[in-house]
Amino acid sequence: MSTLEVRRGLNLVLGPNGAGKSTLLKKLAGMKVPDGILSPPLSSASPIPGATYLPPEVPNSPISVERFMLAEDSWYPPSREEVEVSRKCLSELGVLDLLRRRLDTLSSGERRLVGIAKSMTKGKTLLLDEPTSNLDPSNAFIVARNMVELSFSRTVVAATHDLSILPLANWVIMIKGGKLMDQRTPQEVEGDLLTTLYGVKFVEVEGAGRRFFVPSIKL
Repeated sequence: MSTLEVRRGLNLVLGPNGAGKSTLLKKLAGMKVPDGILSPPLSSASPIPGATYLPPEVPNSPISVERFMLAEDSWYPPSREEVEVSRKCLSELGVLDLLRRRLDTLSSGERRLVGIAKSMTKGKTLLLDEPTSNLDPSNAFIVARNMVELSFSRTVVAATHDLSILPLANWVIMIKGGKLMDQRTPQEVEGDLLTTLYGVKFVEVEGAGRRFFVPSIKL
């Protein structure tokens, strides 16, 4: 494949551990990344203007959500516009009521949503690294639902191992060993392709009118 394609909507970056998913997201955010992890065309991918990278974990710090959202420059107080934008983003994700809470009193899912809200204040493209990792099914569902809703008005690129999100995506990017293995719509993804990607056999199941893929485990 000659070029990496990121489409409007929800883009999933899939691949085994060590494939280079986090490195790719950081590169798309314009961050400096080590040489030799990604191969062309991933290594030559251009940063996305206005993109914001969110790491897998939001700091579990004893500061308020409000301060976390606005803590860009401690020398000057935030403007009224900055305050309004931060509250609008929290409200859009349904977590404005957490404004006065401290980060270290929130659940993992709540902190993840606050982190996404902070990313939303920075631009129209969100680069989310493992947004549902280490979350229970309820919190993972809430984060995934908000990702889908955000993708209606923004470009969202999420590196994930959570294949339950696959049917909800608009575009799927598969990388392995730092190389672009494939990219296609989720409707075009097949079990054999995921088997090649992860090295374990996948089978297709249907539920709620959607296709899902699960590892085939023989006991």
